[in-house]
Amino acid sequence: MSEGHQAEPLLADLTDIAALPRHVAAIEARHGRLNILVNCLGTNTRQPIAEVTPETYARIMQTNLTSVYFLSQAVVPLMARHSGGRIVHIGSVNAAIGLEQVSVYGLTKAALVQTTKVMAIEWAAQGIRVNCLCPGFIETDLTRVGLWGNPLRRKWILDRLSVRRPGRPEDLVGLCLYLASPAAEYTTGQAFYVDGGLLAGSPWEPAGEA
Repeated sequence: MSEGHQAEPLLADLTDIAALPRHVAAIEARHGRLNILVNCLGTNTRQPIAEVTPETYARIMQTNLTSVYFLSQAVVPLMARHSGGRIVHIGSVNAAIGLEQVSVYGLTKAALVQTTKVMAIEWAAQGIRVNCLCPGFIETDLTRVGLWGNPLRRKWILDRLSVRRPGRPEDLVGLCLYLASPAAEYTTGQAFYVDGGLLAGSPWEPAGEA
């Protein structure tokens, strides 16, 4: 890479919980240690609660919450052997608000915030800091059509954002870097919302209108 760093991919199915310790062992064998874990994965199916099947429920829970829970569990011994580390979960603004047709997704993200708090408490003595970064409505390849490409949904979101634009993945970079860095030594167990002002609760109004 341009700054002299190297990226090495490791292909893994993180929903295969039994295989997670093996993947961590492979990282240790290759690099000797693991300093930072950013849990950034998720899936969703938009459905009313009445239409959610046990299979859909289990798939979303397994991907969004169970895999994160047990991958974090698997890396802690390796981090602890080298004076600790940083774990950053990528949550969602759905942890704090209710939205139609995303009940299971919202459930996993709310649970992830609670999990962050308990992990932070239990692993603090091992030098491990755990935080959760909760994005708002971010425009990505997955949301560009179904969310931002829907005129009604787009207007509904923009009318509630003080910054008046869709979120971008790069809007999350600075805070994620901070949480993964030594600068966050005294920061743990927290959920940080990067939502363009959504949770501030003041819908945008054009200037000059009462």
